[in-house]
Amino acid sequence: MWHNIPLLKKLSNFFFCLFFLAVVAGVCAWLLKKPVYALQLVKVQSMDGKPLNHVSDMTVRNIAVPGIKGNFFTADLEEVRQAFESVPWVHKASVRREWPDILLCAVEPQNAAILSGGSVGTHQQMGIGDGLIPDVLDTGIYNEIQIVTDEEAIHTTKELAQSNVRPTLPDAEAGDITAAMPMMLAMDQVVPGFAAYETLLYAPELKFYSNRVKMDEDLNTSVKRLHCLGDSSGWTRGLMMASAMGVLMGRRLAGC
Repeated sequence: MWHNIPLLKKLSNFFFCLFFLAVVAGVCAWLLKKPVYALQLVKVQSMDGKPLNHVSDMTVRNIAVPGIKGNFFTADLEEVRQAFESVPWVHKASVRREWPDILLCAVEPQNAAILSGGSVGTHQQMGIGDGLIPDVLDTGIYNEIQIVTDEEAIHTTKELAQSNVRPTLPDAEAGDITAAMPMMLAMDQVVPGFAAYETLLYAPELKFYSNRVKMDEDLNTSVKRLHCLGDSSGWTRGLMMASAMGVLMGRRLAGC
C-alpha cells in the first residue's frame, strides 16, 4: 500500500477534501450564529388574509416571539409554529421564512430634506427635520428616503385623531405593559372584550429611591475614599442627573 503512489495520492486528495469541507462547514456554522442574522421582523397575519379576531398581531408577537430560539436560519419552524399556537385564540399557525423582507425608509420634511440634498427651511412637523445630519447617522442603513409635506403630515394627524379610543386620563404617559398581556388575554376569556382594540389599561408606576447619603461637595461620604453616585445615593432621579453626577465624580478624581 505505501508503495502504491496513485493510491496514496487519492487518499491524500480525499483527506484534503474532507478537511476543506470541515473547515467550510465550521465557518458557515460560525457565520450563522452572528447577530446580523438575528430575527429582525416577525409579521403576523390571518391565514385567510382577513383582520384578526379576538386578538391583535401585537399581542400574538409579544407572547410567542420570546419563546423562539435561534436566528433566521437556525430557528426550528416547527417549534416556532407551536409557540404561536400556544397563544390564546390561535387555533392553527403556519410559519415560513422570507428573505429579505425589510425595507428601511428615512423620513424627512419637504422643506428640510437635507438627506435628499435639499436645503434647510421652516416646516410644521415637530420632532424631525432639525436641519443637520448627525455624525452617528449611518446613511447606508436605509433603503430609500420618503419626503413628507406639511399638508400630508397634518392630514394624517387629523385621521389618527378620529380614533374611537379616548383616554380618560389625558395626563397619563404611555408605557410598555407587555408583561400584563397574558393576564389580559386570560381575562378576555372570562369577560369578552377585555382585551379589545379599544381597551385602555391604566396602571400605576411605582419607584423606590434610597435615602439620601450624606456627602460633601466633592461627593465624599463619612467613610474615607467611599463615594456614592447615581440613584443609589438618593440624590438623583433619572439617567440625566445620574450621568451628570458621574461626570462630576470623574472630574474630581482627575483633579479637573
